[in-house]
Amino acid sequence: MAEFIGDPNLIRGRMTSSGRIQIAGNHSVAVPGAVGIEGSELLILLRPEVVRITGIEDPVAEGSNALSGEVESCSFTGSITRVIVKTEDGPSIIAKMMSERMQSRPATGARVRPCWSSADLESLNKESFLDGTGKRGRNDLASV
Repeated sequence: MAEFIGDPNLIRGRMTSSGRIQIAGNHSVAVPGAVGIEGSELLILLRPEVVRITGIEDPVAEGSNALSGEVESCSFTGSITRVIVKTEDGPSIIAKMMSERMQSRPATGARVRPCWSSADLESLNKESFLDGTGKRGRNDLASV
């Protein structure tokens, strides 16, 4: 059992016939261990620490998932830089990167791609994590 505290990326998705999960319009991702009936809704948890931000024209590593979007904010908080990207077809994605490893911080409004590996995704039972309003439970803690 793993516990996640903080501000994980929670992405709504729908199970497809191929066993992948459709997110953000027509994008689909493989989520190891995801189980569901075709058409069923799932939540995918993506930790901000594993998200990489690339330029909109930069190549994406083979086996990685990527969405396109625009930087909503970029905050330097000492050792960590927090970037929020509003994707074109769906959710905002939060990335937390080591500030010392960044060559430069993306400007607000810059077109970028948040990228991650399918191995970094976790499938959650939507009903056990969200209350009836679609918001996180009372203590912002999810047990998977």
